[in-house]
Amino acid sequence: MMLERFVFRRDDDDDEDGSGSSVFPDEAAAPLRANSVTSLGDPFAVALLPAGPPTFSRLYVQWPRGPRSFDGSDTGTELLSAHRDLLLLSLASELSLDDSDPYRQDYFVFHAALGAGESRLTRLPACTIPIVLKLWGDDTTMDRWFNRDTIGIHCGRDHFTVLQLAKFCVSARNSVMGAELCVFRSPLSTDGSDDNVAEGKWEILTLPIQHTEEEFTDLTCWSTDATIISNVCVIWVDYHQGGILSYKPCHDDALETRPRRIIHYS
Repeated sequence: MMLERFVFRRDDDDDEDGSGSSVFPDEAAAPLRANSVTSLGDPFAVALLPAGPPTFSRLYVQWPRGPRSFDGSDTGTELLSAHRDLLLLSLASELSLDDSDPYRQDYFVFHAALGAGESRLTRLPACTIPIVLKLWGDDTTMDRWFNRDTIGIHCGRDHFTVLQLAKFCVSARNSVMGAELCVFRSPLSTDGSDDNVAEGKWEILTLPIQHTEEEFTDLTCWSTDATIISNVCVIWVDYHQGGILSYKPCHDDALETRPRRIIHYS
């Protein structure tokens, strides 16, 4: 299956132009569907309209109270990542235009499964661990904000993992580069708590990057342009320099007791 990267927002049930393109697809057309609420209590629904290659499958969202721009286009939903039957979505709720932080960002995992009532939406708990960045030579603490260039979801055998490449950790004296990953792990076998919040907690991993002395300079100029998910790795790509970083979030085999604590550069 090939998935269209854009989210198709359809808030109305009425087919205004008679073509069927302006309405949220019904269950017959899109049986992979689920409902949930945002952290502010706003209900919404998602539906995956499958199609065989070379046609792209489409993800639809029905969110009547979600924000829109002045021209009516969607501004609140985004498909961040997908792996196997899991899709990672973000929904940005508008709080107040007078507020210094007018949006509330929620992240949901859509488990698209065949069978009546098998598909489900699970909201990730908010990440309250701040990120510390160097700005004009000083440490500045900020809230974390996830975008699809740096974040990905990986579906393992028993767990799913959400990972963000947050920042680099540089030791210029020793020409050693590391990276900070923001990671959330949760079991696949649960629907979450009573309010559909996924089980698990966010954690920060500061890991070394395996690189040569010559590659250190390349990493100091790194810019993440995309996140790609393979069967075993989460891969971050710098299109400008042509480099990739890869990390295995799951065990290599049944004999290992924890994931490998290293990021590979190539």
